[in-house]
Amino acid sequence: MNQQSDSADLLGGFKPVDLKFVVGPVRREFEQNLTKKYLANIALCFNTQRWNDLVKLMNRSYQAAVTRLNKALSEFNLESSEKITFEDEQKFNKKRRDEEFLARWQAVGDKLEKLDLQLRQKTTLAFAYTKEA
Repeated sequence: MNQQSDSADLLGGFKPVDLKFVVGPVRREFEQNLTKKYLANIALCFNTQRWNDLVKLMNRSYQAAVTRLNKALSEFNLESSEKITFEDEQKFNKKRRDEEFLARWQAVGDKLEKLDLQLRQKTTLAFAYTKEA
């Protein structure tokens, strides 16, 4: 301490910070709570063999993901110009990633549809192809 010391040096005080430092911890806590609750609900349905509820939960997530990805892809607009800028390249890469992600989600959706159909058959006997290792 010296004569130029301020009470804020001892007690703390408000200082300008990047918004990332304020938003980051809240976002992490939100994601942890959301993930834990959602995944716990999925695990509960699986462990208690509530197959219909499990498929409904997974279908809801599937629909939300596909809707979001389709919206993002429909908003993609790369104007043709002689020079491709860094931003254009970033947009193109994001579009390609979204297309790949959408294809993976659609594959999951196909499997969910088949699973839902199998569950509606009201039989407890299920068959699946397995490979002997």
